[in-house]
Amino acid sequence: TVREGGVTLGVTISSLISVSLEPPLVLFALHAGSSLLPRLQHEPFGLNVLASDQRDIAVMWSSAPRPPIPPNLLADGAQDGGLRIRDGAAWLLARVESLHAAGDHVVVVGRVLQTQAGDRPPLLHHHRAYGALAPLHAADSPTPSGELL
Repeated sequence: TVREGGVTLGVTISSLISVSLEPPLVLFALHAGSSLLPRLQHEPFGLNVLASDQRDIAVMWSSAPRPPIPPNLLADGAQDGGLRIRDGAAWLLARVESLHAAGDHVVVVGRVLQTQAGDRPPLLHHHRAYGALAPLHAADSPTPSGELL
């Protein structure tokens, strides 16, 4: 999420990858034509891990044209460039560390400046479908040797 001229903009990314703990870096990709790319380079931005019941938010910003983020979806006190979605599973404030062309996308490596974890389960995206975490049963869990119980 970023704010420009009083309007809050966002995009759904399908994968957020932890790259490094020291320094703390994450990675994601945006389409090379994304209007957010130039905006990300000038100020910190927010990375919101949506909660499992926030599928509608993910769908809303998954393809263009993307509407501005309504103020009622933002967490109280979210005033900086890294805006927080209300009731999300987690939030990171980051700034661009580097950009890398990759086919029709740009890989963004972001340096994490601040984090906040919530207590809600995250929304997952797998095989073009949304879902949530579910605990494994002991019989489905491998032993340390890799064998199933």
